[in-house]
Amino acid sequence: MIGRRGQKYLVSGRHRFAIARIQGIKSIPCNVLARHKEWQELRDAIYNKPFSELSPEERSYLDHPDMQDLVENAD
Repeated sequence: MIGRRGQKYLVSGRHRFAIARIQGIKSIPCNVLARHKEWQELRDAIYNKPFSELSPEERSYLDHPDMQDLVENAD
């Protein structure tokens, strides 16, 4: 799950996460089950604006893992 400011919360898959850490695996694919309303509103704002019109605050979130699908699909 993703919190209002982009915090990531592990809700399920704790055993897989623990084994991956023990094995030294650096990244694990995951699915987002839920997003906080404010985070989703930020995603929507970024999706609906041209890059040149993004505020500095909105640009600061572009490297967040949950924004990668928006960045990759941008025109």
